[in-house]
Amino acid sequence: MANVLTTNPIILDTAGATSAIARRVFIKAILWYGATNSAHTCVIHDASGGNIVFGASVTAAGEVVTVNLNTRLAGIYLTTLGSGTVLIYL
Repeated sequence: MANVLTTNPIILDTAGATSAIARRVFIKAILWYGATNSAHTCVIHDASGGNIVFGASVTAAGEVVTVNLNTRLAGIYLTTLGSGTVLIYL
């Protein structure tokens, strides 16, 4: 599967150096699920300053990690994704 940027939630399953969301958005929540290994991590940076807006590691395969953000960002990069899928609710 590839990243799906036209839905709400936005679906990300591929990390990369290009902006996953290249426009100003209000992000309500981020949910990461489907990690296959207890050592996997997920890191999302904001596009304007490179600050980490979401960073998590799972302690067991299949664990679900979620955070409510309710913040406006200039865009985001999914820089690290060990496995699984990230849902970004706008």
